[in-house]
Amino acid sequence: VEAKKAQWKIIQNIAVAHFGILVIIGGDFNIVLFSHEKQGANTTLDASTANMLDCIQRMHLVDIQTQNGLMTWSNKRIGESCIMERLDKFLISEDWFECNIIPMANVLDNSESDHRP
Repeated sequence: VEAKKAQWKIIQNIAVAHFGILVIIGGDFNIVLFSHEKQGANTTLDASTANMLDCIQRMHLVDIQTQNGLMTWSNKRIGESCIMERLDKFLISEDWFECNIIPMANVLDNSESDHRP
């Protein structure tokens, strides 16, 4: 939890240093923010979730949805033991909307990996 909190502090510091530029932050954050981002198991939202949501709010970021599927990770099991989560996220600054440019994100097709970044 502390490592992720420190990670978000670094991202916030970079954003403050470059205030006013268009921002896109994407990647595997390895965190489920909302219950609809997990299927097949109970969703436990912890302090890491609160830290990330706080950072998103402070930086005025918007979490854009992928165009071709929500879930980006799977345990590769079938049936009731299958768990899928949205761990990869694409965050953009609200300034993009003022430019009338909205970036779009797509996840890759399934591969040998358990991720679809």
